[in-house]
Amino acid sequence: MRSRRRLPLVLAALPVIAACAAAAAPRATSTPPAAPPPPATQGAPAAPSPAEALACTLLTSDEVRAVQGSVLVDTKGSDGDVPGGRRSRCFLRTQEFARSVSVDVVLPQRGRSPLAGGVRAISPRERWQSMFHRQPAAHDGDADRGEREEEEHGNAPLAVAHLGDEAFWVDTGMTGALYVLRGDAYLRLSVGGPGDSGVRLQRSRALAQDALPRLAAALRSH
Repeated sequence: MRSRRRLPLVLAALPVIAACAAAAAPRATSTPPAAPPPPATQGAPAAPSPAEALACTLLTSDEVRAVQGSVLVDTKGSDGDVPGGRRSRCFLRTQEFARSVSVDVVLPQRGRSPLAGGVRAISPRERWQSMFHRQPAAHDGDADRGEREEEEHGNAPLAVAHLGDEAFWVDTGMTGALYVLRGDAYLRLSVGGPGDSGVRLQRSRALAQDALPRLAAALRSH
């Protein structure tokens, strides 16, 4: 009899027990979805390498694609000192590798002694003169000799009018390179892709015209 009397009490308490258990159970939390990355900026300068080489900032991805006909996919750059100056290099690799672009810049080195290793350092303008307007001098460094060797193994430099302070195209037979003097610095551009020397010169000239305003800005802040 006692068990029968307790049964209704137990049944009446079941909803209360269930409610307490539900309240004590941990609640699942939902993590909001991650926000999508912002869209790429059109016409932004080519992404520099981790070293943020100056040469990698002189051309935009849109400019490279417009001239070379292939999308820019990567850049590899480096900055370093040369006697009397600073050299910045960048290799801009395009989706079609043969259409890649190489950019070199030589700028004056500020705040350093004109002597390097006991040998008088020469400025980028003096180096330019030694490459295109006179015979190698005794104080010229290895960097100058290397660039002059490119000229000697190709055809004589061809003057290019209305570009920078002065410009020369050096046809090496395989590719060629465009040298442009601007202020106290000079730029070297070499492009890949189909076409003869004249076609490569026109493509190099188009890219140089895009790069020179940024080089001038870099010289002002240098």
